[in-house]
Amino acid sequence: MTTRWYHPICGAYRRPETFLEALATTPAAFDGRETLAHEAQLSVTHRRAPRVYSAGLATTGRGGR
Repeated sequence: MTTRWYHPICGAYRRPETFLEALATTPAAFDGRETLAHEAQLSVTHRRAPRVYSAGLATTGRGGR
């Protein structure tokens, strides 16, 4: 068993269902709640979006041709 830790915005983006569930039980008084809820809902609406979470350069410099 492992525990994964995320920044709040990353958690909303990568684990939206769990995040929205936790957000529903959290007191309403904290900064950024609307932003976090928006990001989580975006990931729920666009199911493939969490898979595109980072970008990088090819180690060969050829760019994946």
